[in-house]
Amino acid sequence: MARETVEMFGRTWYRNVDTQLYYTAVIDGRHERLHRAIWKYHHGSIPRGMVVHHIDGDSLNNDIDNLALMTRPAHASHHHKDSEEHIEHMRKIAPKCLAARALEFDNRKAVSKTCAYCGKKWNTKSRKPSTRFCSKKCFRKAREDSGIDYEIRVCEYCGVEFSAYKYSKTRCCSCSCGSQVRRS
Repeated sequence: MARETVEMFGRTWYRNVDTQLYYTAVIDGRHERLHRAIWKYHHGSIPRGMVVHHIDGDSLNNDIDNLALMTRPAHASHHHKDSEEHIEHMRKIAPKCLAARALEFDNRKAVSKTCAYCGKKWNTKSRKPSTRFCSKKCFRKAREDSGIDYEIRVCEYCGVEFSAYKYSKTRCCSCSCGSQVRRS
């Protein structure tokens, strides 16, 4: 697969020529598109529900004068007004994108990994460094055992410290303390 790169904002932005229309870079663990970064640099953040549109239709022309902010519905209707052209374009590019991704995954060799929780060995084609567990069950048990999802709180009624799931709204150490707080 041919790959193009450009340097901008101190980063290398890339695109796979056969499968990607936009230059992207990974910033803070998320994929960011170059045209969006250029818009943010010149105009600030992009409001919720808005998209950055290439005025001339060329997704590689990221000149600020070629970029405009549009609502999602307006952007969708703009691109679908020539729906035959759009459908034909998607017919051409979709098989390439899907086939390239499927082929890349199919051609990977399975690697043997050992579960960080139960020690069981298993084979996977995943290259994600986060793939450390053989199942969701082992993942959940490892999180539970580590205590990462729990925190120490102080009961609003009796002042005793207790452990609670950190995403819960629990304010008291027991049901009886909770009922006393609700009564007052």
